Amino acid sequence: EGGGAAEGGGSLGLCQSLCPAPASASRPPPVPLLPAAAPMQYVSQQSAISQPTQAVPPQFGYVILVFIYSWVMLAYLGVKVGIARKKYNVKYPDMYSDKDPIFNCIQRAHQNTLEIYPQWLIFQLIAGIVYPVTASLFGIIWVTSRFSYAWGYYTGVPEKRKIGSYGYIGFLGVMSLSLVVAFKTIFSP
Repeated sequence: EGGGAAEGGGSLGLCQSLCPAPASASRPPPVPLLPAAAPMQYVSQQSAISQPTQAVPPQFGYVILVFIYSWVMLAYLGVKVGIARKKYNVKYPDMYSDKDPIFNCIQRAHQNTLEIYPQWLIFQLIAGIVYPVTASLFGIIWVTSRFSYAWGYYTGVPEKRKIGSYGYIGFLGVMSLSLVVAFKTIFSP
């Protein structure tokens, strides 16, 4: 159905797929979508705009809930740093304290989570598009592990942060699913 430049649709294929067609023109070419169980499905731009839930797998809501859960986790860690700043009198823009190692542990728990969060978000999204339930389970494991990691760090004994190491199950899980999605996308007929 339809086609861009690569399918013989002319040199305007890219523009036709990105730009809305004039009212007098025929419908724009379909936009590709990766559903949960099929290698590739196409949804027209008009359909994706008028019915946005067709552009995501039916269970993608679980992935969205995991993203919201991750926001709660980040907010919690950030608030803990704010409270510790007041308690240990660490002024902005100082990131760490020269006097209070407990503050540094609280700050590092938050900072380390922020350092890995962008990678997790990308993997969670990619995995969630095709495997929403499995990705959500891995996401819950990872987000929950960040609480455990922080609580271990908050003791002031940095080695206790390792109680959150089970988060690697979740992180490597969505990373592996993302690789599967990539290869399925590349090699799908």
